[in-house]
Amino acid sequence: MAQRQIRPPKPPPLPTTLPLENQVDALLNKLATTLEETRFTKMMRDLEARAPVIESIDFPTPFGKVRTPGLTLPVPVPPTMDQRRKEVVKAALADDLAGLVEKIPFVGAFAWPIADAVEDTYLVKLQELMTPEEWRTFKEFDKVSPLTVAAALRTFARRNPR
Repeated sequence: MAQRQIRPPKPPPLPTTLPLENQVDALLNKLATTLEETRFTKMMRDLEARAPVIESIDFPTPFGKVRTPGLTLPVPVPPTMDQRRKEVVKAALADDLAGLVEKIPFVGAFAWPIADAVEDTYLVKLQELMTPEEWRTFKEFDKVSPLTVAAALRTFARRNPR
């Protein structure tokens, strides 16, 4: 008697966009422009432009010349949100939402393999979107922060050296 093969149905293709992606994009655009236009942000950017700078100098030592770094005041400046950074924030938000599905009682018991796959997919997307230096900084903050979005925003809030 010939054995009958049972083949499982093909799974549906994964979506290429996030659910409510347009609404999230519009919200991020509105948030970025609101932050850019606040008096506090303008004041901080003005303070950064006027902050005194100690120039780097060559310091002679018995072992040769040592160049000291230039020093400035550490002024916290909100990050500017360009298109790449918005994509990073959206991917981090999707990663957090996938992790949230695992926490729902009864649903999380069955949905955790899918949620883990989605989290892994978006972490790879985050790594592709970030520069190597940003990725290293993000991984440091991600160890401490329970939210991936918070770690991504903290990565972009770091002040770039002049």
